Amino acid sequence: MRLPVTPEEKALVDPQVETKELSELFRQGSDWLCTHCQGGNARNDTHCSSCGAPQYNESAEDATGFAGAHRRMASKVAKAVAKAPTTYKDISAAARRITNKVRPGRPKDPDYAAGTQRRQIAMISGAALLLGAILWFGIWATSVHTVEGQVDQVSWERQVNVEAWTHVQVRNWRHQTSERAEIPPRQGRGERAGMALIGNCARSYYGEGPRYACGTTSEQYDCSYTESYQGTCSGTRSVPGGGACSSNGNGSFSCGNGSESYSYSCTKSRRVPKTCTRDVTKYCTDPVYEQKCDYRTQRWQQVRTRVSSGLNDSPHWPEFETSDLERAIKTEAYGLRVSYIDRNKRDSVSRKLKASEYQDYRAAKHRGKTVWLQVNNLGGVRSYGLTAPP
Repeated sequence: MRLPVTPEEKALVDPQVETKELSELFRQGSDWLCTHCQGGNARNDTHCSSCGAPQYNESAEDATGFAGAHRRMASKVAKAVAKAPTTYKDISAAARRITNKVRPGRPKDPDYAAGTQRRQIAMISGAALLLGAILWFGIWATSVHTVEGQVDQVSWERQVNVEAWTHVQVRNWRHQTSERAEIPPRQGRGERAGMALIGNCARSYYGEGPRYACGTTSEQYDCSYTESYQGTCSGTRSVPGGGACSSNGNGSFSCGNGSESYSYSCTKSRRVPKTCTRDVTKYCTDPVYEQKCDYRTQRWQQVRTRVSSGLNDSPHWPEFETSDLERAIKTEAYGLRVSYIDRNKRDSVSRKLKASEYQDYRAAKHRGKTVWLQVNNLGGVRSYGLTAPP
């Protein structure tokens, strides 16, 4: 709390000898008393030289909870100074560095502000450098260059799975199954599975029927409510002139404002828990039972497999025979392996081929034709082909 300059103090200054520095001191006001410890401080100090608490204006001192906040601030500064006594010149400097709080209208600690600005610039610069490095690495890694390669080998594999039209027995729900005649296949096509009842029917659980209302039942629910009551509240209020007093050096004294705690009657509210019971509709379901029977039907089942494969030669299908009640399912796969030298390092890559590409790469293998590859800087092959890129 700052003490105002009295008219008597101003009258002590001879207008004829008043200097610029003295005028500035009178303009700033007189020395001030710490609200926390009542210690005296010079007019230019922003924190108490005794306890480290910052200087506040009268509106802040009158605010609710000011005394507690002031005590916590002073305690924090005192603990910091006790922990590192050689770090700070005095307790006022410690308060400025730790709290960085000043009276409204005064500038912040210039050392702290400069350090904060330097840290912010360093963080922004570091983030920009990191982002630039990530962007540069992404561009470098995805850049591709052309490499010449040779076909090491081409491979092929052809497989024939022979399936037979086979009679099987299944168990189905009778109400969901319709009997029908079988149409056998001719040369492996045109078939339709039949469904013929064998028997062995039994009543089995099928599921639950639809829900229906079957009475009422009771359930509990939360029916809490809010009630008001008269209670006691506490607060803190300012007492003018109730603080410590000090001499002004000219026969007058200045006293600061004090604070006191008080209690008063107030209306409060509270939640009263309560559980209530109510009747609700009860719903039921009945189990459903249906007949489940054995049926004879037909389906394709794999009976044998034929496979042929080779390297660098013409592909052909394996030999197989089928009857009218059989069919052949054919599958084929082709592969390519290319070797190349990239940056004095020998490497190879394997890829799958389409059936239409196999003969082209087989011819390239026998003729020693070049395969052109697009390789990125991480060594991954992006594309390949028999035509040189532009």
